[in-house]
Amino acid sequence: MIPPSRHTVREGAHTLKRLMCAIGILTVGMFTFADSAFSNQNTSWILSDDQRRAFLHYYSPIILKRADENKIKGKTRGHDWITNFNFDQDGNFSNNRKNWEKEKRKFIDRKGHANWKIQPTLYTAAIEFMQNDQKSLILLYHVYHAMQGCQKLEQVICKNEDIHDWERIEIRLNHVTDTGPGQGEAIGYYVLTAHSKHTGRLGGHPDLHYLENMNTPQSLAGKHLFIWQAKWRGSTGPRKGELRFVEDDLDEFLNGRAKVDISGHDDKPFHYVFVDRDAKDATAFWNAQHITAENAANLASGKDDDKVIKTKKTKRITYELQDLADVFPTHWIHANGTESNIHWTGTPVHIELAEPIQSSITGTTIKVPAGLQDFYQRSLDGSEEGERTGYPRKHWFWGTYFWGNKGKWTRDAYEARGEVWNQHDYFAHEGSDNLRSKPSPEHEVGEWLPEGWHKAENGGFDGRWVPLFSE
Repeated sequence: MIPPSRHTVREGAHTLKRLMCAIGILTVGMFTFADSAFSNQNTSWILSDDQRRAFLHYYSPIILKRADENKIKGKTRGHDWITNFNFDQDGNFSNNRKNWEKEKRKFIDRKGHANWKIQPTLYTAAIEFMQNDQKSLILLYHVYHAMQGCQKLEQVICKNEDIHDWERIEIRLNHVTDTGPGQGEAIGYYVLTAHSKHTGRLGGHPDLHYLENMNTPQSLAGKHLFIWQAKWRGSTGPRKGELRFVEDDLDEFLNGRAKVDISGHDDKPFHYVFVDRDAKDATAFWNAQHITAENAANLASGKDDDKVIKTKKTKRITYELQDLADVFPTHWIHANGTESNIHWTGTPVHIELAEPIQSSITGTTIKVPAGLQDFYQRSLDGSEEGERTGYPRKHWFWGTYFWGNKGKWTRDAYEARGEVWNQHDYFAHEGSDNLRSKPSPEHEVGEWLPEGWHKAENGGFDGRWVPLFSE
């Protein structure tokens, strides 16, 4: 018997998907595409792009980053910098680990790569929708590193460095108004990734600590949450760039040692402070600087991960906000020509695009037309398949993670759709205090956004596919 071709499998999946949509069966566990909680067009309204950007900047986090950069001869200086996908300006993501590990020293020492742009970047999206006659926003921030790694400890075998590391911060805001951020909206929750666990905190939780002005009575614009990030390598404890909530107020460490209690652990050092360059008050408060070829050596920590320094001695660096929508088209199977992709590989994920998408993040414009399209979901590390999954297989991208628990139900949702995602499929979590040792989709508090939720006439905007920032 001759096995079916990939084209036949795709078309079969596509047909099944259309049949399921037609009879209204799009379920995972107990969830359906119910729209009873969503507003009709008479009460719908949308934010402007300027307002969406304002919300993303207003809630941009302050990242206190632990470094592990004291390897002899400065080989690991700057390894814990946040960066961006195209820092080396060559339009090729598959060599990011190699260039970061081997070539970055030349940039820092001003011995080469003067054209590099190591601009720390958080890749973002604003997901806007109407629910119960109220406007809600889900803000996504994705912290990118060119590599992650671990070190061999006694009796512990650890794999070598891997290409790409990124960690997610998710914020849900409810009761959003059309007057912009800080005008009465309520924080529903924060979710941070720590490897496979999605640690959640409801708004008002005592673990949520923000930047505040301690020296003058004037308030700082924005609500910038403190988040601690682990070092790039390690085999035990917080490691590989995982994120944790900071459990201390600013006054407990600003004029003292750079060491904070974090969720799940006691005191942990930090050596970097990363702050949004367009959150002007926060940038001025920390006197944060952009990384350039001229100042790179001064902004590299070079500290051992257990070295405790004073907060005033930390390196303060700005990051910029860019779009998840810029990166997603690079996963397309034709991103670099017919059946050619130099960044990603693996079994494709099928997505029915209602609207075309495009990106020029690599320097060459990638235009993906509407219709059924295939996207790769595994990283390329040189010419080999890496361990890292790309955006098409990220559970949080579709909302299919277990809030406050380990794991995901992405595969279940994908199979329930005939193994074809609709472009605007998204499960909007509402947060929960009811944690279960064995989570399941039917226990997740939230619902799939209904068909058409993303349209302006329905009060929606799906920023996973639409860029807000200039590349």
